[in-house]
Amino acid sequence: MTSAPTLSRHYQQRRAADTVAEEYLFDLPPDVPEMEVQACWFAGAFGRQFTTTDGLPVEILGFGEWNRGAGPDFLGATIKIGDEPARQGAIELDRTVRDWEQHGHAKNPTFDRVLLHLHYQSADGAEHFVRTSQHEAVPQVRLHLDQVQPVPEEWAREPASAHCCAPLASRTRADVEEFLQEAAAFRLERKQQHLQRLSLLHGDDEALFQTLAAILGYRGNKVPFTLLAQRLPLEWLRQAPDRIEARLFGLGGFLDPETFDAAPEDSRRWLSGLWNQWWQDREGFAPRTLNKRAWTLTGTRPANHPQRRLAALACLARDWPACRQALNQGDFDALTEWAATIDHPFWRHHYTLLSKPSERPMALIGPSRVAEIAANLTIPLHFDRRLDFWSFFASMRTVPVSSRVRLAALRLFGTEDPDQVDLRLTLHQQGLLQIFEDYCLPAGGDCLRCRLPARVG
Repeated sequence: MTSAPTLSRHYQQRRAADTVAEEYLFDLPPDVPEMEVQACWFAGAFGRQFTTTDGLPVEILGFGEWNRGAGPDFLGATIKIGDEPARQGAIELDRTVRDWEQHGHAKNPTFDRVLLHLHYQSADGAEHFVRTSQHEAVPQVRLHLDQVQPVPEEWAREPASAHCCAPLASRTRADVEEFLQEAAAFRLERKQQHLQRLSLLHGDDEALFQTLAAILGYRGNKVPFTLLAQRLPLEWLRQAPDRIEARLFGLGGFLDPETFDAAPEDSRRWLSGLWNQWWQDREGFAPRTLNKRAWTLTGTRPANHPQRRLAALACLARDWPACRQALNQGDFDALTEWAATIDHPFWRHHYTLLSKPSERPMALIGPSRVAEIAANLTIPLHFDRRLDFWSFFASMRTVPVSSRVRLAALRLFGTEDPDQVDLRLTLHQQGLLQIFEDYCLPAGGDCLRCRLPARVG
C-alpha cells in the first residue's frame, strides 16, 4: 500500500505544475470584519516575518495572548524590529492606520506599551504617524489580505449544468480513486502542518484545543469558536474549572437579558447559575465579548446548534486530560468511547437556550462529529507515523454529506451522485474538497478556465 506521505507528494507535484491557490485557515470576504483578521493573525496565517512601512524587518518571536479587557489587542508578544534586541510588549490591530488616532490610542497611556501597530486597509492616501501619549513613534505594518484571502465565496455557487465541464466524469473509478487518495493525503498533511504551526506558536495543548473548537464550530461558526479558544486559552480556563462554562457562554455573547427573558423556565434556571458566575468577570471581559451577529444561528441541524457545541467545548476543557489522552492515543475506538462519556445534564435534553426540553436524550458529540474530529485532528496528528491509520481512514464514513461536498461532486462529475465516488467515504470527501478548492474556486465559476481537464485528460 502506498504511504500517505508518498500520495501527498504525488498530489503536490500535480498541484505545483498548475500553480493553484493555497489553502487557508479562514475564508475572508472582501469586507472582512476586524475580529476575523485578528483571529488569522493570532493563528499565524500571515506568517512571522514582516516589513514596517518605513522598511525595517520585523520578526514575531512570540504572539503573546489575547487581551480580554480594555487596551491593546494582544499582550506579552515578543518582537524583534531591525537590529534592535527582541522586546516584549503589546500589539494593536486596526482596520486602517488612522484608526490609531480616531480610537484615541494616542492619548491613552494604556497603549504606551504597544510595540507594533498592524492595519490591513488603506486609508486616505495621506501619511499617518502613530505615536503614544509619550510621543514615541510606534512602528507600523500593513497586512495584505490577499495572503490569506481565497476566491470570494459567491464564485463557489452551483453552476448551470450546461456550463460545468465535469472534468472527472469520463475517468475510470480506479483513476478517480487514485486522484482522490492523493488529494486527501495532501489535505491531511496540510492539516498536520497547521497543527504543528499552532503548537510552535501556542503549545501542544492550546493547538489541540483551538483545533477542536474550530471543528465543533463547523464551517458556519468556525471563526467565532476559534476566537473564543484564542481569547480564552485552555490553560487559563482550567485555572477556574467551575467558571469554564460561564466564561465561554459569557464571552460568546449568550448571557444577555434578551436571551434570558425569551427562554423557557428550565433554561432560565440554568442561565441563572451561569450568570451568578459571569457577573464577577463580566466587566473585565466586556471589550472582547462577541456580538451575537458573529454567530450563524440558523441553517444548521438543531443538534448542531452552536450553543450545544459551546457546552461540549466547556466539557472538553473541564476534562482535558481524558480528552488529550483520547486524541494522542490515535485509536478511533478509544476516541469513540471517550466521546460517549461527554454528558451534560441540561444540554442532554436541549437543542438551544430557547427550545423546549426534548424527551429523547442527545449526545453532545455524536458519531458524525467523532468522525470529523478523527478526519481533521486525530488522523492528521498521526499522519506520517502510522500506516494503519491511513488504512482506517480509507474505510471511514462521514454522514450526513455536506452541501459543499455535493457541490464539489457536481462541479467535478456533473452530478451529485457520481458512479466513481462514494460520497459517504471520508477519504473521498476530503479529496473532493481539496480538488474543488485547488481547481474549481480559482477558476472563478468559469469552468472553461479550469486547468484540471488538461491535467487529468
